[in-house]
Amino acid sequence: MDRCSKIIGNFGAALFQTPAAWAPVHAERPTPRYRQIIEGWSDEDSVRQIRKIYDTALLKTD
Repeated sequence: MDRCSKIIGNFGAALFQTPAAWAPVHAERPTPRYRQIIEGWSDEDSVRQIRKIYDTALLKTD
């Protein structure tokens, strides 16, 4: 069972596999607010890594 399934159960895991469920994330991802949220949940080393790749890897279109 993957991490998502363990946290929210099989129904929730299936729900988040749908493109519509990720639409808000894709819409918010390029905003400074979203980046602050991601960095806020990360330790200092992870924040450094995120800042290195955010614009090139995390913001490119799927």
